[in-house]
Order: sequence, then C-alpha cells, then structure tokens
Amino acid sequence: MNNELYFDDVMNKLKLTLGLRTNKELSQKLGLSTTAYANLKKRKAIPYEKVIALALAYGINLDELFAVDSASGGDDNIATSPSAAVDWVQITNTLKSEQIDRLVAEACDMSRLNELELKLARLEYASR
Repeated sequence: MNNELYFDDVMNKLKLTLGLRTNKELSQKLGLSTTAYANLKKRKAIPYEKVIALALAYGINLDELFAVDSASGGDDNIATSPSAAVDWVQITNTLKSEQIDRLVAEACDMSRLNELELKLARLEYASR
C-alpha cells in the first residue's frame, strides 16, 4: 500500500465527512497546529490516536474511513478482506493502554463539545 495515497485518502475522507475544506480546518479539528499537521503530511504519518478520537466523536465509521479505495490501488473489499483485520490489529497494537484511555476520554469530550455546539446553533437559530 502506498503510504502517500493512504494518508491523503484518509485525510480527504475525514475532511469530506466533516464538511471541511482546508488542511488548516482539519488540523484544528484534530487538535494539531498547522505546522504539526504539515509535518505529518510530509512524513505521511497518520496520527491514528487523534483521527480515531475525532471519528468516534462524530460517529464516522472507522472501517470506511480507513478502507483503501480501489481507485487508489487498494483492495476492492478491504473492509471484509483478511488484510483489513490485520491492519486493525496493527493499528490497535501500536497504541498503549494509556493512549487508548486518552482516546476514549477525548472521544467523550469531543462528543460533548459537538452536542454543545449543536445546542448553541439551535439557540441561535431560535433567537432569529
């Protein structure tokens, strides 16, 4: 699998799903500086902990987010192929238990923040 295509594919899917247009907007959602995001992009290193936390907070299907599109040279059935299970095992094995705990806590915090943003938007709309 080409890491460059995979990084771009995952980040583009994330931007599209969240309705973001720029890498700056995505870096803010991920809690990264634009410089940190640019460095990750340059190295083609996906910040799995942050991406998974963001996806969980917004209810994004992780299988679809990390699936490789066939147009990018990936397996057509990546979500159901044996290699997909191996990929998930490799991803989760790279996380330490404290990282998993932080990931869950971040997802809960992001979820609460999303709920508050939605309530604020409804209040703003109702006050018009």
